[in-house]
Amino acid sequence: MNWQYVRSALHKIISDKGWSHNLLADKSGIPQPTISRFLNGESKAMELETLSDICQALDITIAEIIGEHPIYLDDKARRVVRAMESLPDYKKQVVVSTAETLAKPENK
Repeated sequence: MNWQYVRSALHKIISDKGWSHNLLADKSGIPQPTISRFLNGESKAMELETLSDICQALDITIAEIIGEHPIYLDDKARRVVRAMESLPDYKKQVVVSTAETLAKPENK
């Protein structure tokens, strides 16, 4: 994982929201020193569970923060991505197949 990318994306999102490290700590349940050490580069990585808690507080997905999806998806797309993150692979395939079917132009 590119932790420098994650760090940079978190800086941008926190700044865009006008949040402080203290506010993020309050909303995520992650200690403020842990957040600050990571964002300042003192900690090179963080536990994925910690990152997940931070993402939930910021209302973004792990896929967004690691650069797999654009950071500012629209709300509906974000809800789908968040729901799919917790699905087993066979259910993900059902969702993808359904979405592909719905996206096809109707035959008239």
